[in-house]
Amino acid sequence: MSVPVDCACGIRYNLKDQYAGRLLECPACGSVFRAPEKTLPILFDRDIFQLREKHFAISTKYYIRDDEGVPLMYVQRPALIGQRIVAAITIYFTILIVFAIVAPNLSIGWFVVLAAYFIGPRRDIFFYPDDRKQAVLLTVTQDYFVQFPTTRFTLRDPAGHVLATYKKNRFTDFLRKRWRVYGPDGALLMFAREDSIILSLLRRLTGLLIDFAAFRTNFVLYAPDGERVLGEFNRKLTIFDRYTLDMSEDADRTIDRRIALALGVLLDTGEGR
Repeated sequence: MSVPVDCACGIRYNLKDQYAGRLLECPACGSVFRAPEKTLPILFDRDIFQLREKHFAISTKYYIRDDEGVPLMYVQRPALIGQRIVAAITIYFTILIVFAIVAPNLSIGWFVVLAAYFIGPRRDIFFYPDDRKQAVLLTVTQDYFVQFPTTRFTLRDPAGHVLATYKKNRFTDFLRKRWRVYGPDGALLMFAREDSIILSLLRRLTGLLIDFAAFRTNFVLYAPDGERVLGEFNRKLTIFDRYTLDMSEDADRTIDRRIALALGVLLDTGEGR
């Protein structure tokens, strides 16, 4: 996020957030000033977030609370059922026509299944103060209709400024799920990876039933060097989908908590879990 600062000579600068709190020199008049510290909206100014998914709902919905259970915000990812049905029908007949012309003797069933899964309307994610949805706090846009082989989402604030980009490669990250997070300048900020290669393989081999019951999919968040742990995103051992995002390891607040929270939501809904 940008840090606005006014010099005594009357020039306003919108500085990148890495300059927050630093002594700087005005290129116009030469005077020295200290850029203000960056601040977060109070809802995001914390290390621990509790996420609870609302079940028996058509759209994907989450209620987010702090570590003491106090409600903070509401998240929704619309299902777009009508648009998805239209997309599936269009995909089906398109593939049917192509195969009838190019390869009439081949089965198209599995092509249709794959296309219906990876191609469809873009389903964006919206953060609101509560479920009345009267104001938008953050928006996570699905950048591509076709989510294969790369899935990409972009996080924006209410003013439309890009805060981060999230990417996953379905080929290279199949055996052990991994999401990479990039800043507005394209630099890698952090990445999230499944907590254990052994458990990740067991999850692939045993299927959904045991995956949900015994081998819960948890993630560890790392700094770009892959050594320093920044936080964790863990699923609680409950019947319902409840998660905890804990960024306590990032004591210096190197990661904007809005970026971390949006990643937490993507680690669930972005994985189709």
